[in-house]
Amino acid sequence: MALSKLRIASKLAVTACLAAGPSHAADDVFTSAIKILQNKGTASDNDGMLILKRCQYYLSEISRGNAYGHWDVAGARKNPQVYDFIAFSVMCYQGTVDRIVSNTLSGKDAFDGMTGFFERAYASAADKSIDSYLMYVPTKYDRTRAWPLVVMLHGLGEGAFFSTASPAHQLFLESCEKQGFIMVAPNGRNHPDRDSQKINYGASLYMNDGEQDVMQVIELVRKAYNIDPNRIYLTGISMGGWGTWYLGSRHPDLFAAIAPLCGWGTGELKRWKSPPVDLAGLKNMPIYAFHGEKDPVIPVSETRKMTAKLSALGAADVTYEELPGVLHNAQDFVYNDDRVFKWFLNHKRK
Repeated sequence: MALSKLRIASKLAVTACLAAGPSHAADDVFTSAIKILQNKGTASDNDGMLILKRCQYYLSEISRGNAYGHWDVAGARKNPQVYDFIAFSVMCYQGTVDRIVSNTLSGKDAFDGMTGFFERAYASAADKSIDSYLMYVPTKYDRTRAWPLVVMLHGLGEGAFFSTASPAHQLFLESCEKQGFIMVAPNGRNHPDRDSQKINYGASLYMNDGEQDVMQVIELVRKAYNIDPNRIYLTGISMGGWGTWYLGSRHPDLFAAIAPLCGWGTGELKRWKSPPVDLAGLKNMPIYAFHGEKDPVIPVSETRKMTAKLSALGAADVTYEELPGVLHNAQDFVYNDDRVFKWFLNHKRK
């Protein structure tokens, strides 16, 4: 389905879910599909089973009026989030569910033959809970050749992708299609109920369990799709910008290049309980960093200092683009065309 039509489809699907009411949960398409797989002896941790359970959970919460599509500090303790209503609407289609069931019963990958924007699920190695991640697979995907992978790290105000209210949301996916990128957007444990990290609003900041989840998701994608190991890229916004700096420094042998947006990493921000990024791990990493000049959330000085320190260390491939007059929405000016993707494709892991 064309990306331009997905927003309309998502509204229709969500409206139908809301209209169904709480009593619908026992008869929904996901529950029926789960029963079919269970009757055929499908393992509880099978990929097809996991995504059906995840969507069943979404639908149950929507029918109770509890779900939302945007993370917020005040309401997050009560309401679980749907990572992306557009992706969820794709999962709601009877055809999608039928394909997942058919593929699973035939022993294939549950998503075999699926392209476009959708959601996959997994059992987290951190605590065995069912979590999920968002995918974009180009419509011309062909397993006979290797494809570049871009890993998108969301900000604090989102879950598993950046806000659907952002104009860059659809444009980012369109760039994936045009430039031939597979995209994965992990959640990274953006959970507000972690009392041990109150200073970070319960978010993992892609550290500890969050880092483990991101790395697990990347490995799952590499197993499911033909990914070029020399063309795996990392980008993210705000908290995802921090995550890009941080995970890039910790896994320099995995990523071919990184592009952090309005992130931080000096260790000087008292607002966040995060260590300084080990810049030695980034010395040989191609970096294209962006920050809005007037950013009121994460000071532009963070990216200025990070890139200056890297240059002082002798890093040879660091580009910094400061966006004049731009606030904390650098994505609207960076992901609005194909330039980051084209820049990525100029860099391969050595």
